[in-house]
Amino acid sequence: METSTSHCEGCGSLSVIRNIQETYGVSVCTVCRKEPGYRLVTRTDAKAKYLLQDQDLQELGRIEKPHPNKLYTRPMQLFLEKQVQGVAWIKHGGEEGIETAKQKQLDRRIEKSNAKRKNVQKQMRKEKKVKQTIQEQIEREKEHVHEFGEELYDDEEDVYRKTCMTCGLKMEYEKL
Repeated sequence: METSTSHCEGCGSLSVIRNIQETYGVSVCTVCRKEPGYRLVTRTDAKAKYLLQDQDLQELGRIEKPHPNKLYTRPMQLFLEKQVQGVAWIKHGGEEGIETAKQKQLDRRIEKSNAKRKNVQKQMRKEKKVKQTIQEQIEREKEHVHEFGEELYDDEEDVYRKTCMTCGLKMEYEKL
């Protein structure tokens, strides 16, 4: 796996990891590989940390390995952090651009969360109002005893009618 005629970019060592060199086009030894920039980053981490999309990572070299935690999913994709940083710098315009994009993303999430919370609160207020109205109606019906006014007779329909003086309930009936 090791040894090649190239020199390590970090320390100048002749012992270079061939797999890294072939995949990413970067000459690096086992010692320098652990330093920032030469570490391998998963696709998920690259997208989260540097705010990149799948199409941004398409042109980069990658090593695919079986996912250690999820055996039946797609293989894990590993990118060289230095190359991912380069793509992010081009896309966002440097370190400040990346931080600005992260802040915008955070602001959007907070705004979306607040809007959702407001909708939930609004819905809860509506439900509370409906429950309160129903409860008031039930209480009124429990306490209310109808006080009907004068009984009126309708000759055409041959029915008697009376109306509650308190709630306006109209009652029609026939006398036998």
